[in-house]
Amino acid sequence: MDDLLSDVSSATQGFSGFDWVVVAVVLLSMVVGLWRGFAREVMAVLGWVLAFVGASLLAKPLANALTHVIDDPTLRYLAGWLLIFVAVLAIFGAVGAFFSKQMRQPGFNLGNRFLGGMFGVVRGLVIMMAAVLLLRAFLPDSEEAWLDNAQLVDPLDDMAEVFGQTFDDVLEADPPETLGESFESSEML
Repeated sequence: MDDLLSDVSSATQGFSGFDWVVVAVVLLSMVVGLWRGFAREVMAVLGWVLAFVGASLLAKPLANALTHVIDDPTLRYLAGWLLIFVAVLAIFGAVGAFFSKQMRQPGFNLGNRFLGGMFGVVRGLVIMMAAVLLLRAFLPDSEEAWLDNAQLVDPLDDMAEVFGQTFDDVLEADPPETLGESFESSEML
C-alpha cells in the first residue's frame, strides 16, 4: 500500500491547480457513471442529442400551431423549441430509468455499473478536452501560461487532436463506400 501511495505521490508531484480540476472532473464523472449505470448514461446522452435535434427540426411547426396562444413569433418559436426539447428529454429519462431498473437484475448490475463508470471516465475526458479547446480559443496568449504549465493539458490536446481527426474522417467518409468495404472485408473471414 505504501508503494502505491508513493507512486501516486510522485506522479502527481508537479500537478497544477488545473491538473487537479481535470482529475476532479474525471473522477466525479466516473462516480456518477458508476452510480447511474451504463444503460441510463447512454440513454441520457442519446436523449440530449435527440432532444436538441428534434427541437431544432420541429420547433417551427409547433410554433406555427401556437399562434393562437402566443403572439410574439420569437417567443412562440422559443416555446416550441423548449416544449419539444423538454418532452424528448423526459421520454429518454423515463426509458433510461426503465433500462437501468432492468439492469439491476442479478448478473447485469455489476457489468452495468462498471461500464457506466468507464462511460463516465470518457465523458469526463471529453468535457475536459472541450474545456481546454475553449480556454485556448478565448484566452489571450499572455494568460495561457497556467494552462501550458499543467501536466495533463498535453495529453488532453493529443486526445482532442485524435478525436477531431477521427470526427473529420467520419464526416468525410462516403457511407455507401464504407459499408461496401466493410461487407467485402467481412466476406474474407
